[in-house]
Amino acid sequence: MKVFQINTVYNSGSTGRIVADLKHLLEKNGNECFAAYGRGCSKEENTYCVSNKVDLYVHAMLTRLTDKTGFYSINSTKRLIKQIKRENPDIIHLHNIHGYYLNVEILFRFLKEYDRPVVWTFHDCWPYTGHCVHYGKYARYELCDKWKTQCEGCKRSVEYPSSWRDCSKWNYLHKKHAFTSLDKLHIVTVSGWLKNQVSQSFLKNYPIHTIYNGIDLQKIGPVEDTDLRGKYELGEKKVVLGVANIWSPLKGVEDFVRLADLLDGKNYQIVILGIDEKQKSILPPQILALPRTESIGELAAWYSTAEVHYNASRAETFGMTVIEALACGTPVVTYNICAMSEILNEQCGFLVDRIGDVESAAERIILCSKEEMKTACIERSRAFEKEAQYMKYMELYNKISNKTEKL
Repeated sequence: MKVFQINTVYNSGSTGRIVADLKHLLEKNGNECFAAYGRGCSKEENTYCVSNKVDLYVHAMLTRLTDKTGFYSINSTKRLIKQIKRENPDIIHLHNIHGYYLNVEILFRFLKEYDRPVVWTFHDCWPYTGHCVHYGKYARYELCDKWKTQCEGCKRSVEYPSSWRDCSKWNYLHKKHAFTSLDKLHIVTVSGWLKNQVSQSFLKNYPIHTIYNGIDLQKIGPVEDTDLRGKYELGEKKVVLGVANIWSPLKGVEDFVRLADLLDGKNYQIVILGIDEKQKSILPPQILALPRTESIGELAAWYSTAEVHYNASRAETFGMTVIEALACGTPVVTYNICAMSEILNEQCGFLVDRIGDVESAAERIILCSKEEMKTACIERSRAFEKEAQYMKYMELYNKISNKTEKL
C-alpha cells in the first residue's frame, strides 16, 4: 500500500511530528509512504517541499489583502499534483492544508479526478469555517457558531490567517463547494469534541472517525536529573509551566500575568516556553520567558522539573502539551474546554469550569502535588501511546483501500 501525506510542515511542531510518525509506522509495517510539505526542510527519503519562501510570502500578503487564504499558490499546488502522479499512491492523507502553500480548489479538483480514497485529519476547525482555525471565546471575541449555517461578517479576520478584509462568506461557499466534491473522503478528528463539531458542519455527511494524537513514550517521559534549576537559579521553588508553539490570544498568556500576582513568588516560579522577543518585553520580570524549543529532550526536562503544567488555552481541539506533561508525571490545571475532559481525570489534575478564572486556577495549582499524582499522570498518558493510536490509521487505510462504493 502506498500512502501520500500532505501537511504544512514535516517532523516539526505537533502536526509535523504526527506526519513523520505515521510515515515511519507505515514503512515499519512494509508499506510505502511519501510526505509533501509547504515549509521547512527535510532530508528524509520520500519527503518533498512543494513551496518556497517567495510563494509563501506572496500567499500570506494576498491573504492579508483579500482574506482568501488557501486560494493562491497555484505553482506550488501544481508541483504537488505532479509529485502525486509520479508516486501514484493508493491513498492520499491530508493534514493541515492551510498555511499559505496550497490552492485548495485546484487540489480538490485533482483529488476528484484522481478518484482514490482520501483521509483528512482535522487538527483544527479551518476546513469548515469561513476564516477561523477556532471559534472559541477568547479576548474580545464571543463564541461563534455561524459556521453551522454560513459564515459572514467575521469579526476575527485579524486573527490567523490574518487579513484586513472580511471574505468569510466567499471562503465558506468556495470551501464548501470544493470540500464536498469528493466521493471517497474519510474525515478523522483528533478528539470526540471535534467530531461533534464537524457533524454539525457542511461536512456532516461524510464518515467521521476519531483518532487521538499519539505521543512517543520512548522519547518523552520523566527526567530524573536536569540542570534547569541551577541554570536558571530556580532554587527550591515550585515551577508552574506554560508551553505553546505560538502564544496567540487563544493560548491565554495574559492569564499567566495575572497568576504571577496570585502565587507566592517565594515558593512558586512561572516559566513559559515558546515566547518571542516582542511578547517577552511586555511580560513582568517575575515570569521566566523562554523561546520555543524543538528538542523533545528539553521539553521533557522542563515538564519533569515543573510541579504543575498550567494550560490557559481558550480552545484546544486536542491538547498535546497536556499529554506531554502527564507523560512526564506532571499534573495539569486547565480550563474545561473542548477536548480537555476527554484527556484529564481527577487523579492527574484539575479542570476549571470558567475560562479565564485565574483565581480558581491558582487555588488548584496550589492543591497539585506532583509527588502524590505522578503515578496516575504517567498511567493516564499511556492511553495516548502513539503506536496504539496510529495503528488505528493503519486499520482505516486497510478498510478503505479495498472500498470502491461511493457515498
